[in-house]
Amino acid sequence: MRDIREKIRQEVQALTEQANAAQEAKAQRRVTVRSVQRSARMEGQPVSAQTAALLDRYAEGTLSSDDVLRQLDQRYKR
Repeated sequence: MRDIREKIRQEVQALTEQANAAQEAKAQRRVTVRSVQRSARMEGQPVSAQTAALLDRYAEGTLSSDDVLRQLDQRYKR
């Protein structure tokens, strides 16, 4: 019985650590997005609504940085 409890405790701990790491990564992506938006505004070129939507998806973790760069490259190569 003790082995089962210990195994469950270890699994819960591992899942908690994974969740915390995911939250930290999301928070860091948010900081990065805010920094990009702030820098763009300071340079007098605020990001478009379409780019802001891309950055939001990146911050949420649904797009990787490579995906964002690829989409921006495609948009501005025209």
